[in-house]
Amino acid sequence: MMRLFTAVLVLTVALPLAFSTTACDDGPTGPSAPPPAAAGPAPAVVTGLEMIGPDTIAPGESVQFKATASLSDGTTRDVTLEAGWQRGHPDILTVSSSGVVTGLVRGETWLSVVYGGKTVTRSEMLVLSAGTYRVRGTVRDAGFPVFGAEVEVIRGSATGLSTTSTDDYRLYGVSGVTELRVRKAGYHEQRKRLDVVTHHILDFDLELSAPRADIAGRYRLEVTASPECSGALPEEARIRTYTADIAQTGPRLEVTLSGASFRALAGRSRNQFYGVAEPGHPLTFRLDPGWFYYYHYGNYFADVVEQLDESRSLTIGGSVEAAPGSSRIAGVLDGELVVRNLQFTTLASCRSSRHQFVLAR
Repeated sequence: MMRLFTAVLVLTVALPLAFSTTACDDGPTGPSAPPPAAAGPAPAVVTGLEMIGPDTIAPGESVQFKATASLSDGTTRDVTLEAGWQRGHPDILTVSSSGVVTGLVRGETWLSVVYGGKTVTRSEMLVLSAGTYRVRGTVRDAGFPVFGAEVEVIRGSATGLSTTSTDDYRLYGVSGVTELRVRKAGYHEQRKRLDVVTHHILDFDLELSAPRADIAGRYRLEVTASPECSGALPEEARIRTYTADIAQTGPRLEVTLSGASFRALAGRSRNQFYGVAEPGHPLTFRLDPGWFYYYHYGNYFADVVEQLDESRSLTIGGSVEAAPGSSRIAGVLDGELVVRNLQFTTLASCRSSRHQFVLAR
């Protein structure tokens, strides 16, 4: 009987406790959390940019250019006042922060606008008086550009206008019936007439008035540092000799060096440079010294980089004028000899206009 009473008592006490525990678990524990807010649409981003304005303005004229951005939501917006405006040659035109472009003198340069990670560039922004145009072209010898030829307007509204050829020539402010003349020593003068009613391209192919030197063949090239470099360069870098094979096509000379180890940079061995043989002029050679940025060695484009030893290289860069001869071509190298380590840190260098450059058969 006592055991039955005890069991009943335990059950009587346990039931309220169980009920109390269940009630506590099911009851509220605090204020309910608010439902998550609905996500709004993603902000529109710039997908395109347009520059609005003429290709040509007159000297002294000011024109308001505009920039229009296309957005990802399908709309467009005028961003002229928010965009960044930039221009090329400051003597030809100016541009204000609000996009007002002002022409200064005849010529051409570039104009660009930047906004929202997009850039639009007008690469040929012309400054010309109304009714006048640009005449451009090349002056060539056997298909290669002639540098230093005089291109002059000798008849027409722009008589007296002239320029000197480089890779091309450009004359600004030409209109109507015009005659152009091209001259350079060693070539026959050439004239051409045209009626300029729009921008025009006119090329000239010159003919020789004197024999051209033919220097193709194999030579021994010796490059000797100028005397003032004796304390600046290590002894082994002061005199370098190579085998030089010269290929010639008309005026173009291509020189390939061998007989030493050359560095391979940007996909090619650095053992070639170029020159020009024009009638009545000294031979000219150009050894591009290149450039580099410490963290991007692949951007190093020097023409001649010899590997001196396991840890050092020698770059030879500059320009040469040399008199042609049947067995010896001698001149001076106006440039710099630079010794660098494999990480392109400069260890020694010497710049001079008196380095000796001798090609001998």
